[in-house]
Amino acid sequence: MDTLKARIVANTYTLTTLYHRIAVLQQILEQVYFTTDDSATYADRYSAAVAALEETDRVALEEWETDWLTHFSEDNVHHELSALREWAGSLPRMTIYVPVAFDAPAAAVVGQWCRAEIDESLMLEILVDPAVVGGCGVIREYTYHDLSLRAKLAADPTAIKEVLQSYE
Repeated sequence: MDTLKARIVANTYTLTTLYHRIAVLQQILEQVYFTTDDSATYADRYSAAVAALEETDRVALEEWETDWLTHFSEDNVHHELSALREWAGSLPRMTIYVPVAFDAPAAAVVGQWCRAEIDESLMLEILVDPAVVGGCGVIREYTYHDLSLRAKLAADPTAIKEVLQSYE
């Protein structure tokens, strides 16, 4: 199961995406193991479940390879999925407040940087807060860091005036 976890973390940077991918796994596994079509093999059911996924989910699964399926059986599916959810909740996290929503590629860039510089298994929770214009806010280890323009101006109200005057 550790190999599957490592593969999931390798291309998943946000908590939202992580929990979504676990839900996708559940959807696939339930179709594989609990579909009532007795004429279809597990491989056929897996192929049908994967074919029904959205493109981004199919791409993620392709990067994990298919041997992850061997970790599961009819008897342990729900137990192993619960363990995956518990593991997801235990991963280190950082909350980032940004003024506009990030798309998946932007979240990946930030996530890759955070993993390289902070923690290799860090998961991001990206929230939109228009008040952090000109920067962002970050919560790491229960401490909020306001890196916005608003915070900079509050710390030194004359700073913007000085910057603007330098362009005259």
